[in-house]
Amino acid sequence: MEIWVVDDEPLARARLARLLTPLGHRVSSFADAEAAQAAALTHLPDVVLLDIALPGASGLAFASWLDALPHPPVVIFVTAHPDYALAAYATHPVDYLVKPVSRERLAQALAAASRPRRAQGLSPVGEPIWTFVLGRRQQQVPQSAIRFLVAEAKGVWADTTLGRFQADGSLQAWEVRLGEAFLRLHRRYLVAKRWLSSWVPDPGDGGGVVALWDGTTLPVSRRHLAAVKRHFASL
Repeated sequence: MEIWVVDDEPLARARLARLLTPLGHRVSSFADAEAAQAAALTHLPDVVLLDIALPGASGLAFASWLDALPHPPVVIFVTAHPDYALAAYATHPVDYLVKPVSRERLAQALAAASRPRRAQGLSPVGEPIWTFVLGRRQQQVPQSAIRFLVAEAKGVWADTTLGRFQADGSLQAWEVRLGEAFLRLHRRYLVAKRWLSSWVPDPGDGGGVVALWDGTTLPVSRRHLAAVKRHFASL
């Protein structure tokens, strides 16, 4: 893939380039949004790794400009500012990474970025924002940031690109709230369809497992096998 790194910190740009180049990606770097936007007028990359705090126009402003293009590149925010995640997801990025970013976490985001365009950009303007809890802290999470929900002994937990949070109510209630964008896999698992990559059937009598775009695997029960089959048959 062709990847642009937009970050005003030279060391940050160099580090990302060191992580990306050995993987075969073509990397170009920009120190501000204006330079990247000028380049984008004549040519677009596959992916933009974008910081938020930039001199001049912010990363959020540049992401909004890209999002308005007819065929925008995939945006992955790479920033030291976790507090801007809610505003960032309004521009429909694939992921939001908080520095320092590990090689493994970057690989997960790029795996999501490389999925078919059909699965990208599914976050509508005005998408639902859900409030989850972690300890005493409440966290607002855009629906597009939810990967899956899991029912555990102490309640329901939401696994999101912003972290893992506790969700109020039952998994059945969340299945109703989230609607057709999510698929029930198991009595314990409800997954975002946009995160589903593949399904591996069980050669025996079980339902097998599904894989998400970042490599996470989740079980499929026999009860929900038919719905999983229909989903992958429709792709």
